[in-house]
Amino acid sequence: MTFTFEWAITICVGIFLIGSAISLKTNFRIPTMLTVAILFLAGFWTIFPQDLIEISGLKTVYNICFLVVLIHVGAMFEWKNLKKDWRIAIVVITAIIAITVLVSTIGGVIFGKEIVISSIPPLTGGGIAGIIMMDAANAKGYTQAALLAMMIMTLQMFIGFTLSGIVLRKEAAVRLASGLLNADTDEKDSDIVTKKSRLIDRIPDKYKDTTFHFFACCLLGATAYFLGNYTGSVTGGIVNRSILAIIFGILANAIGIIEKNPLEKSGEKTHELCRDIIENAL
Repeated sequence: MTFTFEWAITICVGIFLIGSAISLKTNFRIPTMLTVAILFLAGFWTIFPQDLIEISGLKTVYNICFLVVLIHVGAMFEWKNLKKDWRIAIVVITAIIAITVLVSTIGGVIFGKEIVISSIPPLTGGGIAGIIMMDAANAKGYTQAALLAMMIMTLQMFIGFTLSGIVLRKEAAVRLASGLLNADTDEKDSDIVTKKSRLIDRIPDKYKDTTFHFFACCLLGATAYFLGNYTGSVTGGIVNRSILAIIFGILANAIGIIEKNPLEKSGEKTHELCRDIIENAL
């Protein structure tokens, strides 16, 4: 079978469709991305060519979506929520420190420095951190380290997504029973109080459509890409375009240039498509 662009993109989108259908059928007990990962692995082990993603053009879409999604991730951050949920922040920071120390000490002795450094971001930060690590490792020529980061991300799909789905379902059931999920009045009231002070709210709502929010993310992403070429060389790759995109998202939302969750404002399906492509294009 010849895998032309038309067949390749149809197969890739079809796999996402199957994963979504199975997730809905099982009432989200089986995560979409778990099914997608299994189908892609089965395909690559059998009839899929190794360059299926390149043939489908998803690599190009990945290049478009990556920095845009990072802007969105940064815009989701809010200091008031961090102060409100400080206990959760402490638990997360403690877990990150513990994982980093254990992997650096024990893993460093067994596997070496490069392998350890490449494994910490996907273990502590998930898919986005793993992809940033993969890009950095490939740029330095550490192909094995980049491959390890991808393998850890794939393993998380099989184990982490399933476990997190079970835990989150139980937590949601507890919150529904206690009525905690409906206790959002204070947050809405605070949003109303601060609305008039934000720059983005001075623009009439009729102009803030899908194109507006997506353009804002693209503009900030392009700026991060441009400046990242300079900051990356000066800082030895520490402050690269990916880090800048997240910082730009945080700052833009804080001063009111863009909305919180801008990709959701530009359309939920756009957000889901970008997220799925980022997690699977590599």
